[in-house]
Amino acid sequence: MAKAPFPSRALRRVVTFGLVAAAAVACASTTASAQINFVGVTSYAFNGGVLAATATVNGLTVTRDGFNVTTTPFFGNISQAAIGGVGNNLGRISLTGQSFFYINVPFQLQLAFTTPTAGNQQFFASVRGSVNGSTVGGVTFRFNPSVITNIPFTNGPGSGTFDLSVNNVSVNAGQSNAQLTGDITATAATVAPEAGTSVLLATGLIGVIGIGRRRRNNA
Repeated sequence: MAKAPFPSRALRRVVTFGLVAAAAVACASTTASAQINFVGVTSYAFNGGVLAATATVNGLTVTRDGFNVTTTPFFGNISQAAIGGVGNNLGRISLTGQSFFYINVPFQLQLAFTTPTAGNQQFFASVRGSVNGSTVGGVTFRFNPSVITNIPFTNGPGSGTFDLSVNNVSVNAGQSNAQLTGDITATAATVAPEAGTSVLLATGLIGVIGIGRRRRNNA
């Protein structure tokens, strides 16, 4: 008795479509999960004062600008983004020509995230320098620590951790709108396959099972 061809072309097509399409969708999902949009606002205080959108000590003022950045895939599920640019930074600093000695003035920076869901983060700096006339002198913000690592976040169905850093900055007397900048490095956790991916994968697995059964029946 002649045996049916094994496996049939139709069955091979089902298996190929199911497995290849599932792999493609899963790969696209992984890439998308590595691109994370970070949005938030900042608040400031000098000398242990109340955090606010603007903080001032003598001729030195820090003003909120807000940040909205999307990380770029770097390696695997790791992605990075720089925080800095007009209207997209951690604050704007202005220093007038008012004469003053800034001797380790305490400065506090808080980042509150609206996207993704993450806890508020606090950075502290000391401000040192002096101003003697409209264009003489300047100050430097030195953050310690300047990096906070392994901050957990939730991003829709996904989650992960990210490292957040703030850069030291120097401002000259008479300068305005100097930027506070930083960096984000995110590590996205494994995201569960979407419904479409599961269906495609199931299609491929059903085809594999079918091949196994045909093999046993034709043995």
